[in-house]
Amino acid sequence: VYAIGDGAGRWHELPGCMTRVAQRDDASVSMQRGGTSLDTWVLTDGPVDTFSMLPARLRVDDLAERRRPVASRTGENLFWLGRYTERTEQLVRLARATLSLIDADSDADVPALKALSAAAVNAGLAPPGVPGLHQAPHLFERAVLGAMADPHGAHAPSIGFNLACLARSSQALRERLSAEQWGLIRTMGDAFAQALAPLPPAPWATGVQPDAAGPAGAGGAGAARPSSAAPAALPHLPQVLHALEALGIQLAAVTGMQTDRMTRDHGWRLLAVGRLLERLSGQAARLQTFLSSRALNHAAGIDLVLDLFDSTITFRARYQRREDLLALVDLLVLDTSNPRAFGGVLRRLRTELGKLPGGDLQISPLLALLPAEGAGLALEDLRGLDDAQIEARLLTLATDLGQAAAALSDRIGERYFTLAHGALQAV
Repeated sequence: VYAIGDGAGRWHELPGCMTRVAQRDDASVSMQRGGTSLDTWVLTDGPVDTFSMLPARLRVDDLAERRRPVASRTGENLFWLGRYTERTEQLVRLARATLSLIDADSDADVPALKALSAAAVNAGLAPPGVPGLHQAPHLFERAVLGAMADPHGAHAPSIGFNLACLARSSQALRERLSAEQWGLIRTMGDAFAQALAPLPPAPWATGVQPDAAGPAGAGGAGAARPSSAAPAALPHLPQVLHALEALGIQLAAVTGMQTDRMTRDHGWRLLAVGRLLERLSGQAARLQTFLSSRALNHAAGIDLVLDLFDSTITFRARYQRREDLLALVDLLVLDTSNPRAFGGVLRRLRTELGKLPGGDLQISPLLALLPAEGAGLALEDLRGLDDAQIEARLLTLATDLGQAAAALSDRIGERYFTLAHGALQAV
């Protein structure tokens, strides 16, 4: 029989039971000897309770009730999924620019080398204190190669470290990601680490020196001696550039799936806001570094900034070979149609923030941290200014936008993610 305990020490038998039956009249009802069991129903002449725990047929009102809010933890993971994706993309682009400059053996000017070195250290591609490209390019190259795939971020938040963070964020979002997106994110870190595995060294580069006094023996005269000056094994530069190119393609695929294969609910908007905030913060830091180093006074510095902003093709198509600071401002700062320009990032960021839950009373303080329109700088504001004055205005703007991005990130965390006083928050 079946019985239900009511929690007060009493039990209630249910109508019906399970009955053992035999296959033949002369057989045992034992389950070990071929018996089986069947449901036994008890018929009644009275009304029957029709309650069922099975899902009923959906009604129109049920659909509105099923549009549930996004849990705070899910929203936070989506926010950081967007940030880690964008941050890793920026690191890959910066690493490719740095190592390509070393591989090309070009005669870049000192301000551009200083700016690129500082940007790499600030972003976590190289540990602090390493001599820059303008001082010891070989040492700087080794530092970048040595820290690039470190998943623990022992010395700096490397590409490997950010890939591991990206995988952890996606682990908590398994039910929201397509199988392709989940599989790609999960394997990117391991694939990148394997692609950077040092190749077997040539015999002349192993650091093992045979003794010319006699035949090699175990510990005897002529035994091979390891050199105390043998350098740590690192991947070769062409090998790393190939791995970075492959990782860039994979990240582009992840970005495309985030854009094209995810439902546009409040969780996705937090993902988009995270990407845009990371883009604003990272590009403001890069521009601030190049302006502080006075690198934009030279063609090499302008080319590097265009590459880091992923806007080289558009700039060449629009301005041909004119290395003009005002043209750079127009494309990378003011142009709201360029998704990499400050104007374009801020336009999209204001749009996505405005669609988050909370109404004007709670969204307005978030929007107030950003320029009310455009990038916070108009083309007319630059009329009559020379390059030095334009650089000063840009440096102030980049500093302000970087601080605004950090403050906005904190406010979003306080509003949507922090579980204050044990309250359950939802987006």
